Amino acid sequence: MIEVYRGSATQWESDEMGHMNVRFYAARAVEGALSFFIALDMRSLARPSEHATVRTIDQHIRFHREARVGEPLVMRCGVVSSTSTDVTLFQSLEHADGRLCATILHTLRHIEGGSGRAFAWPSRVQALFASHACEVPELGQPRSIPSTPPQMQASMARADALNLPVIGLRAMGQTDMDGWGRTRPDVLLGVVSDSVSGLTHTWLHERAALGHNDAERGAVVLEFRLHFLALPHFGDRVMLRTGLSGQTERTKILTHWLLDPDSGKPWCVAQAAAAAFDLKARKLIRPDAEEQAFLHSKLVEGLVF
Repeated sequence: MIEVYRGSATQWESDEMGHMNVRFYAARAVEGALSFFIALDMRSLARPSEHATVRTIDQHIRFHREARVGEPLVMRCGVVSSTSTDVTLFQSLEHADGRLCATILHTLRHIEGGSGRAFAWPSRVQALFASHACEVPELGQPRSIPSTPPQMQASMARADALNLPVIGLRAMGQTDMDGWGRTRPDVLLGVVSDSVSGLTHTWLHERAALGHNDAERGAVVLEFRLHFLALPHFGDRVMLRTGLSGQTERTKILTHWLLDPDSGKPWCVAQAAAAAFDLKARKLIRPDAEEQAFLHSKLVEGLVF
């Protein structure tokens, strides 16, 4: 595997939990992928003046350890598989001592920069992919969230039928764009990250009314998957509709539909596996039976990725 990134989490990337926010893992994945292509002498893919580029189709991220501010990080990258137009990379983000911070399965598509139409990789590139093949270790495999194709049920009409709350709404601005005028993947993950507290805080208030004190608790994402169907352009809007679609003894599964409120079509579908977190002890909390029952009451039947 090729080293494609070396740096650290910065102060402005940190969230209220004191570690790097999830959106910046998506940003590191895109940056690392471009670094990988450049290392393979495909620098033109990173230049808007050129004919071809790549677009992220799917990111499946597993979070293994926190990335605290200032901690050195290294990313390495190899090729898991490829088709005539797509490539799936395995990206391993590690702490300086070799401990895993995050692992990412990242699928990108070879496209025309202007039209976005997919077209085939040159045979030279396919040979390069084969020479940089790697195996995905067990810790990098999907765990709580499947890697199967989405069921393509996301729409405004379906969200209304399921009574999914609107927890986020944004218009995409110039600073949200990549070099080709499309919204960056990390911006859409940021919409989820910025908005999900609108749902979870409602649940915290409901639990407080029942006499529960969750003041010393937070939540951490253990695994995240995003599947990008289209990328908004400057001036497009993104509406986030979210619900609880599953739970286990330790985790809850939130399904996010990022929709175009004007057309009703999906930009992106996402799922997150999250767990309660003790802010003082910095460890996961196993919900008791009462909390499990509370979460079960919030399940949205029929909500799928």
